[in-house]
Amino acid sequence: MSNKIENPAIGPTIKSVLELAKQMREQIEQMRGLFDDDDGAIQGVCDHYDVFIKNLLKDGQEVPAIDKRQNDYVAGNGCFCPNCGSRNIEANVALETDGLTAWGRVGCSQCESTWQDQYNLVGFSDLEATHLSQ
Repeated sequence: MSNKIENPAIGPTIKSVLELAKQMREQIEQMRGLFDDDDGAIQGVCDHYDVFIKNLLKDGQEVPAIDKRQNDYVAGNGCFCPNCGSRNIEANVALETDGLTAWGRVGCSQCESTWQDQYNLVGFSDLEATHLSQ
């Protein structure tokens, strides 16, 4: 199994999850003396974290670095060009899909850069349900 990350949007997500997990493990270690661990639950959490990290980052693979430009773009709701910062952008209305992921081309009228916006299915809304017969 390859550790290569094919989807560039996943890298920042993995990095965020790993940083959160690391912070939680550090907090657990700091609080270890406040609680007795007769049942081994605290040590179990730490051990599971260590195994998770070891399996995730096989063969010395580095944790993907967070791309500031990606984070800024998402935080800005994709309303500007990630190259020049212009808000004069146009999105192709048609989206391509593959499973739970969709993407669409976007272009900047200012610097003429193009890129793909990426979307993930998170749920649905505005269901207008019909009556189901039994």
